[in-house]
Amino acid sequence: MLRASTVLKKPRTWIAALGLGILAVAFTASYLGGFLNPAGNMKDVPVVVVNSDAGKLGGQVTQGITRSENGGKIAWRQVDSPRDAERLLKNGTAYAAIEVPENFSATVGALSKAAADPTADVAATRPEIGVISQPAIGAMGSGAAQSAAVSAVQAASRQLGTSLTGAKSTPVQQLLLADPVHIATQEVQALPGKSAKGMAAFYVPLMLMLAAFIGANLIHMLVDSHLGYAPKEIGARRTLKPLAPISRRHTLLVKGVLMLGGGVLIGAGTLFTSITLLGMPAPHFWQLALLSVAVPTVVGWVTLGLLAVLGAPGLLVGMFGFIVLGIPTSGGPYPLEMVPDFFRTLAHGLPLNHWVSGVRSLLYLDANAENGMRGAWIAVLVCAGLAALLALAVSLYDRRGVVRAADLETEYVAYAETTRKETDVPVLAGPSAT
Repeated sequence: MLRASTVLKKPRTWIAALGLGILAVAFTASYLGGFLNPAGNMKDVPVVVVNSDAGKLGGQVTQGITRSENGGKIAWRQVDSPRDAERLLKNGTAYAAIEVPENFSATVGALSKAAADPTADVAATRPEIGVISQPAIGAMGSGAAQSAAVSAVQAASRQLGTSLTGAKSTPVQQLLLADPVHIATQEVQALPGKSAKGMAAFYVPLMLMLAAFIGANLIHMLVDSHLGYAPKEIGARRTLKPLAPISRRHTLLVKGVLMLGGGVLIGAGTLFTSITLLGMPAPHFWQLALLSVAVPTVVGWVTLGLLAVLGAPGLLVGMFGFIVLGIPTSGGPYPLEMVPDFFRTLAHGLPLNHWVSGVRSLLYLDANAENGMRGAWIAVLVCAGLAALLALAVSLYDRRGVVRAADLETEYVAYAETTRKETDVPVLAGPSAT
């Protein structure tokens, strides 16, 4: 009988411990690296500017805002009408908007006259500029865009104030005139109750993906155990069934069919819990239901394909692609404009970002192709295509005669021979030993 000291003396035994350290570094670098400095990583946050002023001052103010130096943090976009600004906000293209009203120049003119009269109520004639935010993109992105827009308007207000302060103004009037513009903040739409401040659009696809990834690994182990390719251990009892005469391709087919059923159950369970039990609003229920079945199904298929082609390393590849790199590139906790360039670039090739956008569109936006739905379904099709390629690779194993039964027998005999030489302890023969 082998002793623990004998096993621990082998350097290869410690690879598992080394792997845990590498995983810790990878998770920390990915999650903290992606989210630790959102303000410093902020780049090209989309904010629209609309000038409805009938006079000239509004154009000067908006021109000053769009030409202001912000270190590339804000991507200003000027539009022609408040309706255009509202459309961009409601489809998630813009995170905030600055709107100069029609009477801005007239109000500034009235304020200028009031500045020459020490008895005038300057506060009653302050001009107003609106800052409108879109809470559906998440509290972090919406808050950052609103803060940047407010700062830009404040700078424009102070610049305007330099031309308004009158010599006859009282100290109180001068204080108001130094920053004359009143900023009216509002949201383009109110999020429904029980929306986790917009984060439900991140949590739902994340739960679907995690459940599918874990479920695929369970299906892989259980089917292999049932077919005799892996032992089954329950408590102190360990059994290994006789090897079933089945090819790799048909084994993967069995697992894929089970995953299809599992995808339906994962989607149904997630929606039943979130909508029926917890009360999450779902205005486009059937579209959400279809996506909620498709996402875990294709995630499971890709995971099973990686396990079939790569073996145990396939688990690590899937974990990195779906989880380690998926969350910081998802656009959920922070929008992509607030994560490092590395993750921003990766996001276009990883599926979770597209699924978060799709679910956000279904829950809070207008559920059309342009604001996330097209990308969500393209990601589903790409994952299904990848799973098909992995299945093709498994078929090539069969065609080349790489049979799992032979592999298992060879590995067991080699292990038995190595153990006998190193320990002089007899080893039970045959892979069906219990």
